[in-house]
Amino acid sequence: ILGIAMAISGLVLEDSRFVLSAHLQWNEIDLKHILEDAVALPVFIDNVSVLKAVWYFSQMDANSGDNVLYIDMNRGIGAVQYVGGEISRWTLGEVGHTTVKHDGPQCFCGNRGCLEAMCSGKRLMELYREHSGLSLSSLSQLDRLYKKGDPAAQYAISDCGMYLGIGLANLVNLFNPSALVLNTGDFDDCPSLILEAEKELRKRAYPVLTQGLIIKLINESEEHILSGAAIHFCDRVFTVHFPGNIL
Repeated sequence: ILGIAMAISGLVLEDSRFVLSAHLQWNEIDLKHILEDAVALPVFIDNVSVLKAVWYFSQMDANSGDNVLYIDMNRGIGAVQYVGGEISRWTLGEVGHTTVKHDGPQCFCGNRGCLEAMCSGKRLMELYREHSGLSLSSLSQLDRLYKKGDPAAQYAISDCGMYLGIGLANLVNLFNPSALVLNTGDFDDCPSLILEAEKELRKRAYPVLTQGLIIKLINESEEHILSGAAIHFCDRVFTVHFPGNIL
């Protein structure tokens, strides 16, 4: 065993030394030092969305002129910037915990009105129940009702899609990407939400920035996290440069 690669839901700072995770309730834990002391092996830690992006960009035919934002919408919302032929380590990507409604529902991070709280699957279901008096068991049911013109389903998806679109528009206005790659994750069974978000994005972002904007939908599996972690590990241990010089 040469070492350990690890994917974490949270901020990974200072070359894997400090981990901040609202989901795990960790505050600046030096996880790398703790684990290396325990196993006497090198440990490499990175954000789970970054590792998914590592896998994605290692497979695509990219060039150094690309400026692409990878948006991971599985179990939260993270953003990874691929620019100049590599993943930018200056973009922290915690877009899910940016505020889009100052008095919105409480997020698990402790703040209110966070993007991922305003467009989560849980909130979609709650809005539908509030406006219909009925409960659903899946987002695919909600999507089917939306397409049939059900008023409660249309309200829920339109409202959450609006907030997701606001978040995406903010990213476009900040980074001016040539493409958005959306890993649909939690919303793979609710494509209507993505369509509503795209409409809101194009309404709110500067038109000049959206004219040539490419939006690509993908759905990466858990195995891709492991593949991205393996690439990251090999790059650090063997100084191997994978296609696109991604790291």
